[in-house]
Amino acid sequence: MMALRVIRTVPRRNLFLPPVRMVSWEEKQYWLQMSKKEDVYSNQAHKYQNKTEDFSEFGPLLSPAVFKTGHVRDNLTGSDSDGGGQTWGDNSEQIAAESFSSRLSNSADGELILPTTEYLGVSLLNPSRPNTADVDMIHPADIFKIGHIRNPSIPSVSKVLAATKSEESKAALARWEKEKIAVLGLEGFKQLKADTFARGHTLHDILETYMQTKQLPKASDVPDSVSKRHLVSISQTVRQFDRPLLLESAVIHPECNYHGIVDCVAMVGDTLALVDWKTSEKVKNNSAALYDNPLQVAAYMGAINRDERYNRLGNLTKGAVVVVYNSGYPAMVHMFNTQQMEMYWEQWCHRLQMFQDMTS
Repeated sequence: MMALRVIRTVPRRNLFLPPVRMVSWEEKQYWLQMSKKEDVYSNQAHKYQNKTEDFSEFGPLLSPAVFKTGHVRDNLTGSDSDGGGQTWGDNSEQIAAESFSSRLSNSADGELILPTTEYLGVSLLNPSRPNTADVDMIHPADIFKIGHIRNPSIPSVSKVLAATKSEESKAALARWEKEKIAVLGLEGFKQLKADTFARGHTLHDILETYMQTKQLPKASDVPDSVSKRHLVSISQTVRQFDRPLLLESAVIHPECNYHGIVDCVAMVGDTLALVDWKTSEKVKNNSAALYDNPLQVAAYMGAINRDERYNRLGNLTKGAVVVVYNSGYPAMVHMFNTQQMEMYWEQWCHRLQMFQDMTS
């Protein structure tokens, strides 16, 4: 089902933000090598006596193809960037986005006619809302923080994505769990999962506090060694974020029947974006290394654009996945434009349809 909407062309501008700080080539190589190690924490390496050669503490090791050296390509401008912690897509992303862009056509009067494809009968954008929110009209005291009310009949975004993973991905996760249990024992593995969850909670608390106060805690106030490294990782990158409109708020898609908790909606430089915070042991320089994270962002975006409680936000059209590194490597911001989010919305809806078929 196709619907047409007309948008005005605007002068193209460079969508790259200036880097928060320049990172030397030597520092890049140092952190890259550190991130490739199976265990960057010496006390753990001693404890397990180097038994973690085939997998990391935090999950299955990524393929070596994930790692890149040198420049990060800006696919919207065709240029390379030396520093910073922000990218707009990557080469694999560009191919898919160009496929989507090929459906754009120019009308005689210079307007762009953009076909909005509907999946499961619902488009990513809500035609009854304005395309952009008036950020200046939302007072800091009115930041959305809607609590989640559990309803077993409505699946979460995470549950849908986990249930519809490829068999290869499921097998890789099962192997990782088996290998971790072999090294740590069942109780040790349970403790590892509990510690990882606690560290994620700590990171979200740190980021939520920063978004409201512009203050980060001192390293001495963070007892966990991995959480200290998270703090180092975000210390510069987080300065790109400003004027939060939503923090840790529940969302429900009334038509597609799923729910989730959105980490953040805020200005990233001069761009309003839905932001999802993630942690990683390994460097993730491109969207392929993010696995299902962009689909998760698209799912949240589609839901928030339809959830009546968020009407004041208008239609959100830009997304960001922020990867915070367990090693302390500077966090990286992966930005996704409207065309890319439409593409991920299509992929998410296919996964949601698979889940509905599985559970019906």
